[in-house]
Amino acid sequence: MMLGYSFSGFTYPDENAQSGRLRRAIPFGVFARQALSRALSIEENFGFVTKGEGAGPGVLARYLELGALLEVVAAKPSNGRFYGRPYLGIGPSVALRLSCELTEPGLLGTTGCKTRTKDYGLRAFDAGVVTGFGLEFGRGQRPRQQIELRYSRGLVDIGRAGQTTHSHVVTVWLKAGLPAAAP
Repeated sequence: MMLGYSFSGFTYPDENAQSGRLRRAIPFGVFARQALSRALSIEENFGFVTKGEGAGPGVLARYLELGALLEVVAAKPSNGRFYGRPYLGIGPSVALRLSCELTEPGLLGTTGCKTRTKDYGLRAFDAGVVTGFGLEFGRGQRPRQQIELRYSRGLVDIGRAGQTTHSHVVTVWLKAGLPAAAP
């Protein structure tokens, strides 16, 4: 299981300075890891994430996101009863938008990400690159926990008229794994 706290925004200068206000959210999801060697593993994750801007007025889009990260152990884990394993990760992600809404005062009955005067133009699909680092820790053969800091950068231009605009999200993830199956 994964539970996080994220900050998201868009990479454009807005005439109303909205790109300076980050949207906060609590994403969640599940993950699975497959070891390739002692130093390399692949993690697949599937999560419900939020992308948007503005703490009050702005736009809020909810996505289902699928990612695959190649993780490289940054240091050898300790051999004692307690262990810590720092790692670095990088990989692609794809996201499908579930919903989109404007969160500006006075906009009642809006559907999607546009009004008669403003079009946020968020596409229904986003692809991105994820980078991050984390620490896996635990004790003996018990389930392992992780804390991870990730940066996700969208590669799809969200389509704002006349501007090149991409999403970016910084997330702190707390992850708990299930115990390994007994042979």
